[in-house]
Amino acid sequence: MKFEEVATEVMKKAGFKLRDWEFSDQTYPHSSSSVLGLLWHKNDDQLSFNINFDAEAGKLLSKREILAITHKIFDPLGWITPTLLIPQLILKELWKEKLNWDAPVPKEVEKKF
Repeated sequence: MKFEEVATEVMKKAGFKLRDWEFSDQTYPHSSSSVLGLLWHKNDDQLSFNINFDAEAGKLLSKREILAITHKIFDPLGWITPTLLIPQLILKELWKEKLNWDAPVPKEVEKKF
């Protein structure tokens, strides 16, 4: 019996339904796939984040923009939580200043971000 069949049967008995299989075999046609919301590079067995910041040139940075950019990152395992702490602290400062959602942030805050 193949590993897939045995694993599927064992998990089924425990009440779990296995849906898809991914292999790190070099002959497998896809070099990367999505696992837990992260990108798995099978050839070198590494996980990476798929982060896309489509910042518009000339667009003013506001509290709304900082919050939107920060929350575009999906990090289910909390690996980049320390990095995401910086924008959260910036937002905390801006809340204390009672800055409007769409008002441009001060230049020193923009540099920090």
